[in-house]
Amino acid sequence: MKKVKILGFIMVVALLLTVAFTTSFFGNTQSVFAQSSALEQVERATFETDSVIVTLTKEATNRFLEYSAESFSQIGCIDIEDLTESTVGWVRSRARGQQTQEKMMVDTEQFKRILRLELRESGKESVLRAIKMLEEREDVLSASPNYIYSINIAPNDTHYVHSDQWGLNGNRGVRAEESWNITRGANIVNVGVMDTGIQANHPDLTNRISNAGLHRDCTVSPIATVATPNDPNGHGTHVAGIIGAQGSNNVGIAGVAWDVRLISLRVFDANGNGTLASIARAVNFAAGQNIPILNFSGGTTSNDTNIRNAIAGYTGLFLCAAGNNFSDNDVTLIILPITLGVKHLAIELYQ
Repeated sequence: MKKVKILGFIMVVALLLTVAFTTSFFGNTQSVFAQSSALEQVERATFETDSVIVTLTKEATNRFLEYSAESFSQIGCIDIEDLTESTVGWVRSRARGQQTQEKMMVDTEQFKRILRLELRESGKESVLRAIKMLEEREDVLSASPNYIYSINIAPNDTHYVHSDQWGLNGNRGVRAEESWNITRGANIVNVGVMDTGIQANHPDLTNRISNAGLHRDCTVSPIATVATPNDPNGHGTHVAGIIGAQGSNNVGIAGVAWDVRLISLRVFDANGNGTLASIARAVNFAAGQNIPILNFSGGTTSNDTNIRNAIAGYTGLFLCAAGNNFSDNDVTLIILPITLGVKHLAIELYQ
């Protein structure tokens, strides 16, 4: 019963995250995207001009072939990165009935390999041409640019600056005080913060940072181990504080779950920009390391199929912000997490 209560409270924690800070999963998407073609959406979006992302079909995934740049020579591919490298070996072992050391947070039915293909010829037209050719391949489920994701600028309104934390108030947010009478979280629960990093020496977070050696910089390939997390932007630290800042210590704010352990999975640079590849790396790493909860506080102007595929293969709880940009997500775009089922959640916040 105690375990059920703890997990139930962590669900509350997760739901509050998207209410308590002003970030949007789909950025400044306009309603025209709901009716526009896939090509028009791509042309309007922001993305890297030297790479494309592909998700292989389930059939191709189950073959577990060794892909190389030569496998995609028709698009001028010069390098290939398997963004699902952290888990594909485990899935292969399971599929072949071989013994594995432990269960991972991977949905083997939904799991599909996701590849980043680097192009010899850089440019927007080169990316669009490569996508068109890739979509004709039988082993490719979907192809897209390596979309740019970003955080939103922090607001400077009075309540935000003064840290009134209205999201903890039962009248306008979750009823945190009632939840705290049941539990304030558990130090065995890890929460991955997919953001700009975490300032490990922050006085309100010093006892909340995980010491399990799981902090990673996912903006680079291969993923880099981070001994002591840092945050050159500040956004990730802000989000981490909402999740787990120490309570009743006369410092800063009170997090929703005071006793959880925070894991820094950096997917944004110092300017608050990241790519689809960075996000896919982080989700796949978390699945392979059995990190049960992921929070993502970023957005993009694209309706990104490949990010759906990345999240679908993860069996943990994935949280992202939705709304908060003066638009109705029920009209502009289908909310990504809800389309994947109850294990992936989003909250719409209207200003």
